[in-house]
Amino acid sequence: MTFLRKKLCLISAAVLIISAGSCSVLDAVDVMVEPREERPPAVDEKNEYSARDYESLLGIFEAAVINCESYVIITFSKEFPENIEATIAATVYDFIHSNAAGSFAVERIKHNPAEYYPEYAVAAFEIEYKRTDNDIITATRAASRLTSTRAVNNSIAGTMKRYGDKLYFTTQLAEINTALLLSAAEQAYYDAPLEIAARPAVQIMCYPADSPLYKERIFEITFDYGTASQQQLALRTESLRQNAARIANAAGGASDISVLRDLLNALSNVANYSEALEDVYPPQSFAATAYGTISGDQDSVSEGYAMAFKALCDVLHISCTVQSGEIDGQLRFWNVVIADGAELTVYPYLYDITDGAEGFLPIAPPAETEDGEPTDPNATPDPNATEEPPTPTPTPTEPAASPSPVGI
Repeated sequence: MTFLRKKLCLISAAVLIISAGSCSVLDAVDVMVEPREERPPAVDEKNEYSARDYESLLGIFEAAVINCESYVIITFSKEFPENIEATIAATVYDFIHSNAAGSFAVERIKHNPAEYYPEYAVAAFEIEYKRTDNDIITATRAASRLTSTRAVNNSIAGTMKRYGDKLYFTTQLAEINTALLLSAAEQAYYDAPLEIAARPAVQIMCYPADSPLYKERIFEITFDYGTASQQQLALRTESLRQNAARIANAAGGASDISVLRDLLNALSNVANYSEALEDVYPPQSFAATAYGTISGDQDSVSEGYAMAFKALCDVLHISCTVQSGEIDGQLRFWNVVIADGAELTVYPYLYDITDGAEGFLPIAPPAETEDGEPTDPNATPDPNATEEPPTPTPTPTEPAASPSPVGI
């Protein structure tokens, strides 16, 4: 479009500015429109588009943002609605407020009034961004488009295992929301104590809004590990793996039960339980981690004991999960283990403070009622199933949760 590169005189123009927070037309003022050939960046074919209606104009803005273009020229065909300026205003507003790429990346879009010709009209647009090019490319690339809940969970776990501080992804899944993502991050931490030595505070942002009403959304997840660097976190992870392997590989016995007892005894020897810390330990405290508990450098709590015991079981490939719930009205953590073909509950912290007298309670296997239906496996344990003294019956809650360790 060579006519766009011709020298222009001073003209009186109304400048339309539409930002993320408002949509307003400024009063007409005298402005200087610089010659188009002097406007950065230089105009070339990739910045030139043609719009025929609202939908195509919306698509042009999205393509420009995905390509990180700051300056575009749009030709409006004669089929375009008569009131071009009104349509432009509505489209820009909708793009910034209701489009995934627009609400994620764009601060505002500015343009001069369209220039009209017999068969078409032309307008130049400047896009101001609130994101870096790298963030935009990462969030909108094909690899970031997740189509299943499992893919979302895997992406979160993978980011946490490498101690990444940001995760961007695009999805059309209506069921994905902030609560589900926070739960996924929490579960990823409890499932992998040997790979995630510290629990991050997690913040979720959704663009345009956390609602399934929009066809496509971009999620931004921030992981905050406090003052620890990625290198420091990696060193802690390696230290935890070495200590856990040393302790676990020393365990022996003719049965899984014997091995588990050895693990509990070894953990009791290195860990220091503190009842006083249980209700006051801060988010991301070492006291609640496998790393802090196994290192023995400071006091620990039931959450740390449960995470440490799972880490030891993971070394030996023993099926083990972390559970939490109320015991005597207080939040506590424990483990459920599959050993010798049976499901067992293990309370590592309780085993420690009672010198092995309590904390090792097998769960009775499911039995059938008179109507043939299985009973609840977490029902009152069979008192004849173990010789151990009874342990307080917990009220489980899932997933495991510590006192407000996740930020929203």
